[in-house]
Amino acid sequence: MNEIIPVIENKNGVNVVSSRTIAKQLKKRHSDVLESIESIINSENGNFRFLENKGFENYFIKNFYKVEGQIRKYKEYLLTKDGFILYMFNIQGYNEFKMRYINEFNRMEEYIKQNMQQYKLPQNYAEALRELAYTVEEKEKLVEQNKIQEYRLKELTPIKEYYDEILNSKGTMKITQIAADYDMSATKLNRILNDKGLIKKIGDQWILYSKHMGKGYTKSETYEFAKDDYKPLTVWTQKGRLKIHEILTNLGIKAHMDKTKGQKQLF
Repeated sequence: MNEIIPVIENKNGVNVVSSRTIAKQLKKRHSDVLESIESIINSENGNFRFLENKGFENYFIKNFYKVEGQIRKYKEYLLTKDGFILYMFNIQGYNEFKMRYINEFNRMEEYIKQNMQQYKLPQNYAEALRELAYTVEEKEKLVEQNKIQEYRLKELTPIKEYYDEILNSKGTMKITQIAADYDMSATKLNRILNDKGLIKKIGDQWILYSKHMGKGYTKSETYEFAKDDYKPLTVWTQKGRLKIHEILTNLGIKAHMDKTKGQKQLF
């Protein structure tokens, strides 16, 4: 019975298992399971008289289902926990099967009970007032959180616009051009990027540290330094420009476009 997995559904707030599921898992004909259930319901044996106080619908709920492609409806019973136990009383063996279902019924009941406690309705005027006060407080917290989110979005808008400008650009840029975006010299920007472990100087050329190579941040071009004197030059792709922007933003250094937007918002 190790392969048996309890299949219990919640129908209108009641945990039940279908007689069809029981038949399938016990490898019985569904008609035989229906017959056993109806035998219990129709039994005149005094052993089941206690059921009359609750009504059989608290044990076995009659239901109908349809088979795909057929018009006819077929009968089944939905067994509550008590109905399942009562039905299994009449079957020899299957002890592991019985315990698995009973344990699952108990687990689901406990789960529902715990969740219902979270949504318990006020029982008196004082509880209602406390619940109202709590609701108002939670609403005020939500309003405050929304204000904070709006403020953060406004702060991020210039950054997003600068990102959009970069992504819409094509080709490569020299470090001098990128530095101009931040109102600084190429020397200063290279020093910052060196401090942050992005680039290092080899001879007269700034190149990426090995851990950043292969990420598409830079390209190497050759330029004529003097007549017939050519030297390699590192230029930055738009992806590399975004990386630089990320580093500078984390340092609190804004692009020139961000600064001018901030000034316009003050007037």
